[in-house]
Amino acid sequence: MSDFLRRLTGYQKREYARLVRTFLARVRIEGVEGLVPTEDERLAIAGSCAILFVARPEWPFPPARRVVVSPWPLVREGMACRATPEGKHAGVHIPGDAYGESEVWIHRKALETSVQYATDGYHVGVHEFTHALDADGGPTDGVPSHIPQALVGPWLETIERARATAGQPGSPIEAYGGQHPRETFAMAVEEFFERPEALQRGAPELYAKLVWLFQQDPAVADRRERVLVLHEAAMAFLPADAGCGRTMPLGERARVIRRLQNHVPGATVEECERAIREVVALRGRWFPGKR
Repeated sequence: MSDFLRRLTGYQKREYARLVRTFLARVRIEGVEGLVPTEDERLAIAGSCAILFVARPEWPFPPARRVVVSPWPLVREGMACRATPEGKHAGVHIPGDAYGESEVWIHRKALETSVQYATDGYHVGVHEFTHALDADGGPTDGVPSHIPQALVGPWLETIERARATAGQPGSPIEAYGGQHPRETFAMAVEEFFERPEALQRGAPELYAKLVWLFQQDPAVADRRERVLVLHEAAMAFLPADAGCGRTMPLGERARVIRRLQNHVPGATVEECERAIREVVALRGRWFPGKR
């Protein structure tokens, strides 16, 4: 959950911690087939739910009463779900499932992968608790009940546009999200919290609606953090006399930019250039007599 937490303000972090405690106190988290969920797994499950509610204190919480962790992949049978060893069932194995406001099932390996790879756009806990949120007071249809009736039409139009292009080049939503609006919504929320800038670039209208829904803007938080890290790195990577009366040759500047991009994955040339300019200007103020 560290990638979720680093984007939150001080108040939001305290609210997140409170929600995690509330979840653990109110929701039964249990295993099947002899599995006993570890404390780390319990915290990861609670955190993947809390992040959806951290800026929405008016929403009922938690959205489920029971979470079942399975050592095996899951198979849906009608309205039920059961754990089945791979190769022992002809049905499609799934990493998780949600049943309205009652319970959520999660495959242990899927949860482990979700925690290990925090920026790949996949998180089984976020996905399934989004379904539980979606089902609050109504069907799981990609339209949470918290959306005012006057905004349901524009919301559905945005979801449908994202669903129509799911799996196509340039779309941040994988093909699975095209099956139904509820899956488009759940996969969009995964992207929103794990790869917000990619979602913002590929589906800006959808991203903006999720910012409104969750009252969070993780893309802005990521950019703000990247700017701070770039500034600190530029201080270290720039030659000591850069900004103190010496103009940097273009080749030297290019080498610093490459180092910055290696140090801060995802940083653009423009962001690196801005960090260099700011550090050079700052040094000029430190040593005015050198200019």
